[in-house]
Amino acid sequence: MSTDSPPVCMRGRTPSTGSCIWWAAGGAGGLAGQTEADYRFLERSLTALRHVSRAFDDDLRRSDAGRSAIVSSPAVSRPLAGGANYAAVKAASEAWARAVAQGFAKDARDRAATPSAASVIFRVNSLDPLVEELADAVVGLWSTDAAALNDTVIELT
Repeated sequence: MSTDSPPVCMRGRTPSTGSCIWWAAGGAGGLAGQTEADYRFLERSLTALRHVSRAFDDDLRRSDAGRSAIVSSPAVSRPLAGGANYAAVKAASEAWARAVAQGFAKDARDRAATPSAASVIFRVNSLDPLVEELADAVVGLWSTDAAALNDTVIELT
C-alpha cells in the first residue's frame, strides 16, 4: 500500500498496524500477518451480533414478521491466507445467523405455528457500489414468506 495516497477506511483501522481494515481483509502477509490484535478488533462485530440477536430473539420469534439479517462476504467461501482473520469472523457470524434461523424454525414447529421470523445472510463483495441494492433487498425481506426466507444466503453482486 502506497503511503502517497492512503485508502479511505470504511471500517476503521486495525490496532496492531493501523492498516485500513478494507485493505487488511484483502491481506498481505499471509497467515503470519494475521495478528491477534487484528482478530480481536474484527471479533467485535461477532460479539455485537451475539448480544443483539440474543436480546431481540424472543421479540423476533413472537412477531408476525420478525427479520434478522447480517451482511457477510464471499471471503467465507473463498478465504485468502492474508484475510484469514476477516474470513474467520465472517464465517462465525454466518454460523451464528444460521443458528438463529434454526431457532426460529424450531420455535415455530414447537408451537405448531406458521413460521413468522427469518434470519438471512447477505453476501457482498464491496458495500460501496451496492448500498442501494442492499437497502432494497433488506426492505424486500418483509415481502417474502418467512418460511421460504429463513436460513437463506442472498448474494449481491
